[in-house]
Amino acid sequence: MEIADFSYQRFVEDSVALSPHGGPLDSDRLLAALQAVAEAVSRGSGPSDMQYVGLVDVLKRSVAEARSSDDQVALVRAGSPALAALIELFEEAHELVSDGLGVPALTRLLTDPQRLIRLDDETLVAGMFTTDGDDTRLAMSVRWRLIREGAHARLEFGAFDERRTDAVPDAESFLSELAFEVGARSRHPRARAALIVSPLRLDAMASQPDFERRVTAMGVVLDVVIEIHPVADPQRLGAIDREIAERGYDILILWVDPSDQWGWRRADSFEAHGGSQGVLSALDANGAAEQLLTGLRDLVGGVALPAPGDVEHRGESSLEPAQVARMRASVSASPLLVVFVGGNETQAQYRTGIELELSARFGAVTVVWFEGWGSNWNRTADAASRHFITAEALVLMPFVRTELGRTLRKRASENGIPEIPCTGRGRQSLLHAIETAVAVAISERSA
Repeated sequence: MEIADFSYQRFVEDSVALSPHGGPLDSDRLLAALQAVAEAVSRGSGPSDMQYVGLVDVLKRSVAEARSSDDQVALVRAGSPALAALIELFEEAHELVSDGLGVPALTRLLTDPQRLIRLDDETLVAGMFTTDGDDTRLAMSVRWRLIREGAHARLEFGAFDERRTDAVPDAESFLSELAFEVGARSRHPRARAALIVSPLRLDAMASQPDFERRVTAMGVVLDVVIEIHPVADPQRLGAIDREIAERGYDILILWVDPSDQWGWRRADSFEAHGGSQGVLSALDANGAAEQLLTGLRDLVGGVALPAPGDVEHRGESSLEPAQVARMRASVSASPLLVVFVGGNETQAQYRTGIELELSARFGAVTVVWFEGWGSNWNRTADAASRHFITAEALVLMPFVRTELGRTLRKRASENGIPEIPCTGRGRQSLLHAIETAVAVAISERSA
């Protein structure tokens, strides 16, 4: 089964603290949870499919017709099979999820899920929750299927899944388990990675028959296609060398022995030509899989969590006040254009706040933004390069396709435009890199 846009359709944070609800699930508490879902539907937040249960209209009618809370719940339950199933979900969550988190967690999933995932005609919402002052995490997901019948559509709910752990699971690990369960594959990857496995590691890989499927699932979560290349005979590497050259990999991961010089030479050559490389040191398949997820997250960005309110937060400048004043005077005399290339949807959410801050700090500084993982890197390179006629600096993140980065560096050099690397992926890293680019550009004006 393929999953379109599996990861990060919605993102809040890795773990949301909830207030537990103790005691029985009476009609008043159940109605409060249903009302919260109805309000989310009315204001257009939460999963859009929830409108098909008809909860908003049924609740309004039940308020007018019912004499008590129990009668109101009975009327909602009778409103449709989907509403009856929704109430059963709340009742099951209350009964089966300990510590009073069942109903609050389910309500949160249906009003503001941390993840909303489409599995073809199936939808899954997922989140991770904790109580204040408690390190125990609850990972919870709910699935439903939208069934269209002519001009009508209805929801068919499935059972929820919950897992508790004293460890602190991260979002990618939880999602990769879900992707593994359904055999997911990413339709629109932002990068391709080759995993080279040496003869000494093949037995470890074979000991876990589902290793390849698990690796594929990890790639889905990070929007990366991972292809495994087992090496049975290091003396016969011609076929693998051709595949690495022809398949357009952005990342090369080695799972080899320290003595496998043939692997290290190929990784160094790959990096010298603009690619990214990583190394797995684990001796067993499970350890290698965990290292692979962590390594890919570092290479392609993964989930970069903003601080609370970070989009609106005014960051500290990396420059001295006197330097800012001189730069502002230069920009006032002649506006300055910076081309920024790289990142994904996580970094894209910082753009407006950064632009406002640059304007307040320097005046007429304009940033032209381009993401770095699009499938047509030639188009991105041409679009960005067209600005090199007037741009005075290029900021380049490492999270770009190999050929895109190589092409932009070459064209920027040909146009005499300085390239400033942005090595971090948080808001402040982006802001500081652009500040540096502005400072370099202004210094070259006076050179």
